[in-house]
Amino acid sequence: MSRVADPGARAARDAGAPVLDAFEPHPLLRGFHRMTLASMFVRRDVKQPVPVFEERVFRVDGDTRVLALCSWRPDPSPVLVIVHGLAGHADRPYMRGTVRKAHAAGLHVVRLNVRNCGDTEHLAGSLYHAGLVADLEAVVRELDGEARCTGVHLAGFSMGGNVVLRLGGLWADDAPASVRSIVAVSPVVDLAHCAANIDGRRGLGVYRNSFLRRLKATYVRRAQLDPRRYDVARVEGARTLREFDAAATAPDCGFADVDDYYREASCRRVLAALRVPSLVIHARDDLLVPFDDSQLGELRAAPAVRLALSDHGGHCGFVSSRPGPRDADRYWAENRLVDYVLHLDGAP
Repeated sequence: MSRVADPGARAARDAGAPVLDAFEPHPLLRGFHRMTLASMFVRRDVKQPVPVFEERVFRVDGDTRVLALCSWRPDPSPVLVIVHGLAGHADRPYMRGTVRKAHAAGLHVVRLNVRNCGDTEHLAGSLYHAGLVADLEAVVRELDGEARCTGVHLAGFSMGGNVVLRLGGLWADDAPASVRSIVAVSPVVDLAHCAANIDGRRGLGVYRNSFLRRLKATYVRRAQLDPRRYDVARVEGARTLREFDAAATAPDCGFADVDDYYREASCRRVLAALRVPSLVIHARDDLLVPFDDSQLGELRAAPAVRLALSDHGGHCGFVSSRPGPRDADRYWAENRLVDYVLHLDGAP
């Protein structure tokens, strides 16, 4: 059985928090690859409908807008804003699974497409990067002014986890009063460490190539819209995430170079400044985003962070052997995410 470790928790912070029951992996899905791939490609709920949603465009700045899929409750309620992973979009399986559970629990849910994602290149003036907070901050700012939204909660998966944690850390003591919690599932916290691992670790080539294929496809579509700014030849030869980021992401997003990008855009730099109550869910067997002892130490020491660390779970997987007594299905991390949000919003 996996265990939940939280040795650095502050008693006052976690008083009354929901119990993080131990994650028990599905017996057929022990191991990183099985758990990770099954959670993406063989979900039993994949054909279940999501709550009715409207497509809404949020303005970030003069050149950029982002598209979100918004499932509203009939009455004023808290709103959960969810951010997807690298080269993902708002309709990924974990996004659909989370919106079903959160909406049924009484929350408005906004599934955000980061700029250029979800076929929205025509709305953007630049590429996105793995620490980009401007899109999310613009959405929070707009929702904060709406009477139907009684509070705001942020959640992110993988790269999206870095985004939500980084935004909270950059806010520090100045977070909007309406923002009540942050949840990050399998988050990247150190971009350089993560990229080097994906690029260099044996057995991860299929994941690296999938990321690169989707990132390059986005770049090609941007080049079709703005050929004077984007030259496809820059990225054609990229064989690693670092090479792609050096050729495309870092220069387009205003960083001095790829090392500057990885350093400045990682939430690790601002974890200690985070003040919004936050839950980080991660698995020791996550090969895509492994945490070393240094990263774990910083997460445990961050005053606002509660760390749920299990032995198994893969990357954004966490398919359990059976649903728990409070769970809508087998997807443990998604259920814990909703539990935490409800607790921070004062629900019983």
